[in-house]
Amino acid sequence: MIKYILILTLLLPVLITKGQSFELNGIIEGKDSGVIFLYYKSTERYQLDSAKIKNGHFHFQGEIAGPVVASLNKFRPEKLKSIHDRNEFYIDPTKMDITVEADKFEHFTLKGAATDKDRVSLIKSQQSERDSINLLSAAIEATTDKNLKLTYIQATNRLNHIIREKDSVFIVHHPDSYVAADLLQKSISFHTISFTSYDSLYQRMPLAIQQSEVGKKIKVTVDKEKAVSPGMIAPAFPSIDTLTGKRAILLDFWASWCIPCRQLAPQLHQLYEQYKDKVEFISISLDKNKADWIKATQEDNISWVNILEDNLQQLSRRYFVSTIPTYVLIGADKKIIGNYAPLTWQELKTALANLN
Repeated sequence: MIKYILILTLLLPVLITKGQSFELNGIIEGKDSGVIFLYYKSTERYQLDSAKIKNGHFHFQGEIAGPVVASLNKFRPEKLKSIHDRNEFYIDPTKMDITVEADKFEHFTLKGAATDKDRVSLIKSQQSERDSINLLSAAIEATTDKNLKLTYIQATNRLNHIIREKDSVFIVHHPDSYVAADLLQKSISFHTISFTSYDSLYQRMPLAIQQSEVGKKIKVTVDKEKAVSPGMIAPAFPSIDTLTGKRAILLDFWASWCIPCRQLAPQLHQLYEQYKDKVEFISISLDKNKADWIKATQEDNISWVNILEDNLQQLSRRYFVSTIPTYVLIGADKKIIGNYAPLTWQELKTALANLN
């Protein structure tokens, strides 16, 4: 008996990592033969499978750890040229059927994948905003009027804000959805919702999602970022420790090669001029090349404290900066007020305005 228990114990990790099987039977309208590709995350790695098209039909099967995002491609990924050559959806460990148009892969019908219904529901709730953004994008490209272009950009930003709000509502109301879990992970990475909601949202997820790959990523990030969440004492470094006479500190994590960082430089200058008497601005560059850092500093006319991060300080790691630009506002008591990104720029402005 002991021998059999030992064998089962040794096999357990294998059984756990094996995953569950899926089947995807497909019909491609307008194409009788050829090859079609499916890109997805298997139990061990990202997988690119191919299937022959016979009389307009094709078939895929494989193993996945749970619901995952998949992409059906007309060509191999490196040869894709148009948005009409691919689509994206969730596959479940079950049997599914998909029908797709040969010339417009984004037009497809998927049956049997319960998880993908959540994705479809979310997209439908945001369709009017997305359609308007597409029209505005075309208008921005077409006009040469700078004022009109700025008006279109501002309108686009407002629509993107509405989409983010709908994402947040979806996350709150669908704690048992893998789609919501993926959205939460992206929100954490890009700082599009406040940190105070991360842990509570994670705790509402069922155990299956918490133990999934995306659930584990969320848990790691939540545990790490608790150290730099609002209300916590900011990780110390010399430039902070030696500051006196300032009521708050704004850390700006950036780099010369970061396009959004450089684009926001003029607006950061405006904030500096507005709050320099009561806020100490510190820019921390993640550049590896000192010459690039100096050149960008001169081009952007950075007149406040500017630090080139080195391997000894690793300030971005201490503040768990995953994307740039990232802005960290610290109060006079050295406690963190908030973490901000381009998508939450308005929240940063509000926080600065609310400083005592």
